[in-house]
This record gives sequence, structure tokens and C-alpha cells, in this order.
Amino acid sequence: MRQPGTKYNFSSSNNFGVNAEPEREVYNQASMIADYDFGVDEERKDVKIETVSHACSTSVSLARSKANMSQSQLAAKCNEKPIAIVEIENGTARYNGDLINRIERALGVKINRNRRKK
Repeated sequence: MRQPGTKYNFSSSNNFGVNAEPEREVYNQASMIADYDFGVDEERKDVKIETVSHACSTSVSLARSKANMSQSQLAAKCNEKPIAIVEIENGTARYNGDLINRIERALGVKINRNRRKK
């Protein structure tokens, strides 16, 4: 009689399953992680991620246009991907002080960061 949670291994020498030995069923790792992760995301709803302020994004776009540079040219000067500059100018990027510093050096201007005081 087959027990729940077991599977039977039929070797090539024993084609009919006589005296087949039960093995423990192996669950895949993804299902184990899914069972463990259940409900973990609910805790993270209150985490606030700081994005680039509107003043910072407009400062970057104005300084870049005054320097007659495209977004991809500025990205190349800052050793970044062009999408990083696009996201900063749209205001959707996470705040990254290092990247803002590199943009300031590449354009030779001071960027208004307008960060909230803690």
C-alpha cells in the first residue's frame, strides 16, 4: 500500500514493482521558499524610499540643456547608463548622492538637491 508523501523507485531489474522500496518525496526548493516567504511582503508596505526631488530633477535637466548635452552624452561622462539620467530628470529615480555629485562635476554646476530635513 502506498503511503502519502512517498514515491516508489522501480529499478530496471525489477520492472513490475515487486519489493519496490519507498523513497521520501523531495519537494522543490522554490515551493519551500514560497511557504517560508508567505506574508513577508505585508511588513514592507510602510517603508518609504527617497526619490529625487522635483527641484533636483529640473536643475539637472536645465543644467544639461545649458551645456548643450544629450542625456546619453551626460550619462557617458558620468559613467552611467542613459536610463539613470532619464529617471533623474523624470523624478522617478531613487536619490543617489554619488550620482548627483558626478553630474555636478560633469556639468560644472551646483545642483539644487532640495532634500527634506530630518
